[in-house]
Amino acid sequence: MARKRPCSVCRRWFEPNPRAVKHQKTCGADCSRELHRRRCAQWHRKNPNYDREERLRRKMVQQREAASETDPLRAMDWEAVQDAVGLETRIAIEEATRLSVAAARDAVPTKTRVEGLIPGRLPITTARDAVPAISKEQPRKSNRLPRQTPRDLVGRSGPGT
Repeated sequence: MARKRPCSVCRRWFEPNPRAVKHQKTCGADCSRELHRRRCAQWHRKNPNYDREERLRRKMVQQREAASETDPLRAMDWEAVQDAVGLETRIAIEEATRLSVAAARDAVPTKTRVEGLIPGRLPITTARDAVPAISKEQPRKSNRLPRQTPRDLVGRSGPGT
């Protein structure tokens, strides 16, 4: 049987549920709600700008998704950024983004167009007439010995004959 303990909110003594002895901190539902409210308020005191940043982030993502541009500088609502952080910071962010985009574009190799290339095949390096043709009369040379068939073995009397 679990030992009684004081409630974290109202300080009354209660007997915790045997399955939740290690985790139960409050005596009932009302105190659980109050403990949750207190912990949320404490978290918001530690992270005061989280809601503001999250709203701004969501707004920028929505605007970026609405813009069909591939240029990230045009997809950003710079007036909203300026309202949120100020003019100097906006200019610094805009320039940093411009430099990042330029560096990323320079890092990606561009594909060169090859004339006469058939998709899925290697480029033709020699003229077709320069490749020697293999005639059907000339057998291909092989490193293998010819295979002996049972007809070749008929009539042999023993080894060495």
